[in-house]
Amino acid sequence: MDIHLQKHLSGHNLNSQYPNVTVYDSSDEVIIPNSITANTISSSTITFDSPVSGKAHYSVGGNLS
Repeated sequence: MDIHLQKHLSGHNLNSQYPNVTVYDSSDEVIIPNSITANTISSSTITFDSPVSGKAHYSVGGNLS
């Protein structure tokens, strides 16, 4: 998922309201957003202090007890 904004509403089809989210900048380095809001089981809002360009990667792990 490409990000080119300060605030980015993104959809995913993982059927999980709380997936793992890793964000990479255009140099493929991990960057930390200001916040990530879990909106629904299929969308999140990623917010940064200033506009960024990069990609967000969503994943869900297995069920560990």
